[in-house]
Amino acid sequence: MLAGWTEPDYRAMLDKDLSHSKVAAVVPADSVVRAIRLCFLENIEAVLSQFYGLIGRSSYPRIAWADFEERCHQLSLIDDKIVTTEELAAMARTTTDSGGSRTAAAKSGPSTPRVPLQQRALCRYEFLELLVRIADLKYREHGSAESADVALKMLLANHLKPNWHQLAFKPARTGRGVPLHAPQGGKAFREEYLWQLSVADLLRANLAALGGVTGTPGLYGYLENVELGAAAGPSSAELGLRKCQVVLGPALELTEQQVAEAYSFSKMVPVDELGPGGGGYQRMQFVEFCELLVRLAHMRFRAEAGLPFPDKLTRTLEILFSLTGAEVTSLEPEKEISSASDYASDED
Repeated sequence: MLAGWTEPDYRAMLDKDLSHSKVAAVVPADSVVRAIRLCFLENIEAVLSQFYGLIGRSSYPRIAWADFEERCHQLSLIDDKIVTTEELAAMARTTTDSGGSRTAAAKSGPSTPRVPLQQRALCRYEFLELLVRIADLKYREHGSAESADVALKMLLANHLKPNWHQLAFKPARTGRGVPLHAPQGGKAFREEYLWQLSVADLLRANLAALGGVTGTPGLYGYLENVELGAAAGPSSAELGLRKCQVVLGPALELTEQQVAEAYSFSKMVPVDELGPGGGGYQRMQFVEFCELLVRLAHMRFRAEAGLPFPDKLTRTLEILFSLTGAEVTSLEPEKEISSASDYASDED
């Protein structure tokens, strides 16, 4: 059932992102650009968890500038001497405008962007480019690192990686507020919750009700066919974030932001997010939908620490199947319909 999930080609993804970006303008040496690519590759889980966690809590599928700036404060990337708020804004303008390096932009005078910075949002390659620019300014230009790739390693080690699960998910400085819970993350969450026999068995037992059997729309088909009102945004024949927010959020008593975060982490990482279909961000495949339900169950019953996770998922399915009139097929421990060997064969 989960065979539709494909691990992204991170090397190809980084090649695309770096080709879209202006990192080569910041770091002219090809050898250093290759070292930066390797640094991102070695830290890909932490870096992408930051990005996909941010877009889920911001302006999916991008990061609103105000949210990126806030996260930089939370990560202690902004200070009063080197990476000031003004320097960060200048780097962001250079990254999102056409043009060259931060130094070249400074020599040519103040930037006059077509769109005010506060109205901009960052895509993935711009997010990665800004990490490089911040690291280069913070560490290489001030003598702590001999090259931009070493500077990036220092930034990831000192600021991003150790703070991932301890980030200040508290009311933001902007006053908008953020839920008080740690982000779910990507692969680590899947290993702990999704890629478990009990969870896979439960999803497999309810495959028809979920919509994974040809000719049986199930919950997935029901959501595809939901017609959104004018106020909720344009409808389409595909299942995207807005339908999940409008239908699944109220049913599970979750906020739109919580649904967006779960949706964001459930999506398979596109190699080229600027390619045809916009990287597939706005269309949820069935295998991604199954992961979304697991993530929503985790969010919905997060406070019930004593409840086994398969029971949390069962309760979630009971709530959502009420939308279609289906009933949950629950599994007794001795009646599991698969075994470890079944899944081992699926991976071959």
